[in-house]
Amino acid sequence: MIGLGDGEEEGRTPSLEEVLDDLCCRFLLNLPKSEFSSFERLFFAIESAHWFYDDFFRENHPSLPRFSLRDFALALFAHTPLLQPYRDSVDQLFKDFRTYKQGVPKCGAAMLNKGMDKVVLVLGWGSKGRWGFPKGKLGNDETELEASIREVDEETGYNFAAKARENDSMELIQQGVRTIIFVVKDVPEDTPFEPKTRKEIAKIEWHKISDLPADFSDKRANKFASLIPFVKR
Repeated sequence: MIGLGDGEEEGRTPSLEEVLDDLCCRFLLNLPKSEFSSFERLFFAIESAHWFYDDFFRENHPSLPRFSLRDFALALFAHTPLLQPYRDSVDQLFKDFRTYKQGVPKCGAAMLNKGMDKVVLVLGWGSKGRWGFPKGKLGNDETELEASIREVDEETGYNFAAKARENDSMELIQQGVRTIIFVVKDVPEDTPFEPKTRKEIAKIEWHKISDLPADFSDKRANKFASLIPFVKR
């Protein structure tokens, strides 16, 4: 595989073909056979490869082309012998993946301080980022609690496994998608939160629960939209 600094050390940018070879080795070749029985699941690996491409290869070598996920998938299917038989079906497979992904439950946590009057919120990356609970999609073969612990750890650097209570949770269904939020109490306010993911979380902060908007008439509602249904409870 390509060392992430190799191109710079040699005074050159790796070719796109070299990069795609590298990404196939990292994300596709060692996948269990079961992942190839479902293109919806396979596309999660392709999505991870796309994130890696943006976060590392393009950051080190800006002259490499910028891809949307769809265009990245097209390039990968055209380049990789394992995927080439399906290259003419990429658009439909991508559409199926988007539909599948929208229905995958989201799992996360409401982490409260000892006084239970403050909660940890994360701000999404970019100009359109919003405040919300740390959360993410349920992975294959994960329980909801396992997914919540993993996602919170990835987004905040805090592992709440020792404080987890499986029956202490809130659930919401919006547009057919379930969101499960586990309530985690007595989190120290001096915890040094730090995201492990790149370019996903802009800020991690404690917020007073009493200061959060409780309905969509609040002028701040847009920045806290995903929280309002939970705050209203």
